Order: sequence, then structure tokens, then C-alpha cells
Amino acid sequence: MKLRTFGILTLTALPVLSSSAFAEDGSQWGLGVGAGYSSSFYDGKDNDTSALPLVYFDNSWVRFSGTTLDIKIKDEDNLTLTLRAKAALGDGYDSGDSSKLRGMDDRDGGLWVGPHMAYEFGQNTLSLDVLGDASGNSEGWQSTLGYEYNIQLSERLSITPSAKLSYLNSDYVNYYYGVKTSEARADRQAYNPGASWTYGAGVDVGFYLTRHQRLNFSMGVDAAADEIKDSPIVDDDTVMHAGFSYLYLF
Repeated sequence: MKLRTFGILTLTALPVLSSSAFAEDGSQWGLGVGAGYSSSFYDGKDNDTSALPLVYFDNSWVRFSGTTLDIKIKDEDNLTLTLRAKAALGDGYDSGDSSKLRGMDDRDGGLWVGPHMAYEFGQNTLSLDVLGDASGNSEGWQSTLGYEYNIQLSERLSITPSAKLSYLNSDYVNYYYGVKTSEARADRQAYNPGASWTYGAGVDVGFYLTRHQRLNFSMGVDAAADEIKDSPIVDDDTVMHAGFSYLYLF
């Protein structure tokens, strides 16, 4: 059973608080806990639930949130450029996760590294990253274009709808959704897909109990293009995910 983190660790992205919430050196850090749920593209694989501790740290040079580390290159004038390292702990599967996956080699998550950009204008944020698999598991790369619209309902409560479009190169798609000749059987033909896309939408709700305590709830849906949907180990072309977290900011 692989550790699933998507619905939890994306919840720790925090808006800028008032200066009184930061330390004298401009840093901010927090500890908390999160719980998440996610369905799966893979045929016969059970839905995943998990709970994890959360760590958050931000200063003028680095930002660490969940399983994502950003080294800041530029962070001013509404534009942020960083070198991002992101651990995808929940990607892939074990052959024992489903009878439909029996006889497949395990597919492991990766460490994804590359440039990330975010531009804020008004209540809007556009983001783009291009990340390669530094772990060498898939030897692939992916790029995600994202959009968020922050609705500040009060000093304590915010709602942020979002949308994203991801390009996955052929190495990525073949590693996670392909079937090697040695893995083929009577009810599972060999499959060597090309590059593909996924797209999704979601909403995040954030609420400050106090200046130092934040609750987050998020939910969303992701959908896959034909190269993923047509895989013999894929049963569903959409996945649902949700998560809840509590973070105490020091």
C-alpha cells in the first residue's frame, strides 16, 4: 500500500498574513496534521485514505510546504520564480493493490524537480511549472498550468476555486499507465502509450480560528485524456480527492 498525500499536503499553501504573524527575521513556520481521501484511475484499486503530520516554513529564501520545497529566485512585484523539488509519494501502485494489477511490476513515486512560476494580479494567480523526475523512476517530465481565484469573504474566511491543465510526456505516461510485454497476459494486452494530458478543477476553503490557527478543506476532480483512459490497467477516467488540515503558525 502506497502512502497517499495529494488531498492533504496541498492544503498547506497559505496566503500572506499580516506582518504580526511573522517572526522578526521575516520567517514563518507551522506544524499541524491533515487527513485526505482519493479515488484512483487504476482498475480495481481501492480508494485511499490517510493521515499525516504537516510542516510549513517560509522565509525570504525558501518555502517548505508538505512535500514541496521551493528555493526562491525572485519573489517581488507579484511575481515569484522558484526552483521546486516535490516528492510525489502517492504516485504509482503496488502489484498487490488490485487483482487487475497482479503480475505488474510496482510503479514508484518520484522526486520532481524544476522551475516554478506564479504571477498574482488582483485576486487571480497564474502558475506554471516544468518538473523532471530526478529519482529516475519514470525518467519522464510533466508541466502544469494552474489558475486560482481567491475570494476573501472576511478577515478569517477565504474560498479559492482553481483549475489546472497538465502535460505528461511519453516516458511518464508509459511508466505509470503502460504495460510491458513481460507484464501482458490473456486479459491484459501490452500497451505503450504516448504523451497525454490531465485536467482538473477544485476548491479550497481556508478559515483562521485565530491569528495562529488555520483550518483548510479542499476537494476536487481530475480527468485524464485518451492515452491514459485506454490503458488496460485503467478503469476510470476521473478521480475525486478531498482533504482536511489543521495548522498552527508560530
